[in-house]
Amino acid sequence: MELLSPRPSYQVEARQGRNAEEALLAVLNACARETGEMSKIEWPAAGDGTGGEASGGGWDRAAAGNWISRLRGQRTGDFGRLALECLSFLDLSDCVLDVCDFYRADLRQASLETAAMKLANLSQANLIGANLNGVNMVGADLNGADLTQVHLTGADLTGPKLTWAKLINANLPDALLIGADLKRADLTGANLNHANLTDALLNRALLTEANLNDANLTGAKLTGADLFGAHLTGAGLTGANLTGANLDWAHLTGASFDRLSLSSAQLTKKQRKSLLPVE
Repeated sequence: MELLSPRPSYQVEARQGRNAEEALLAVLNACARETGEMSKIEWPAAGDGTGGEASGGGWDRAAAGNWISRLRGQRTGDFGRLALECLSFLDLSDCVLDVCDFYRADLRQASLETAAMKLANLSQANLIGANLNGVNMVGADLNGADLTQVHLTGADLTGPKLTWAKLINANLPDALLIGADLKRADLTGANLNHANLTDALLNRALLTEANLNDANLTGAKLTGADLFGAHLTGAGLTGANLTGANLDWAHLTGASFDRLSLSSAQLTKKQRKSLLPVE
């Protein structure tokens, strides 16, 4: 670039450099989609002028977020950006991505294990099959996101927005979902074993055949939720609201029901006999 005569302005050089980076990312992603292999990028070392936080291996944990933000740029409308459509199969493990804009991003099969994603915008993002084990998504916006078959073991999802999100067959054992907004979310077949869903909003959520064994649902709102065939063995439902919920064929052995609201809930005769007070 410096050998060009006349040499382009700084703005032109910066734009062309950014476009070249995006093109290389698109090529890398095309190869990853074809081979199904994870793409690993060697991030710069902490202290190389980036000012980012060092990882255990000495690399800059904020480098990925800075790079993606630069490629994404400022939105000028409700449409996707090429860079955000090329993040599938990318290894972003342990990266700092707090408050990052991933609206409608394609993160299928990506690895975000132990990443910091507090308050990130993942609305309508595609996260099918992604590795989110141990991720910190406190307060993140996941409205309408597709998290089918994601791995969220031990993840911190305290207070996120997950309205209309798809979590079909998702793996969330021991996940923290305290106060999570899961209204109308699809959790069909999801594994929520020992998850903490205290005060979670699960109104009209689909929890058909979900594994909620030993889950903490204290104070959870499950109004109109579909829990057909759900496994709730040993679950804590103290103070939960199950008004109008479908509990047909749900497994409730050993579950706690103090101050439980079951008005208009669909129950089998056996469930009614064990749960409702004798008049």
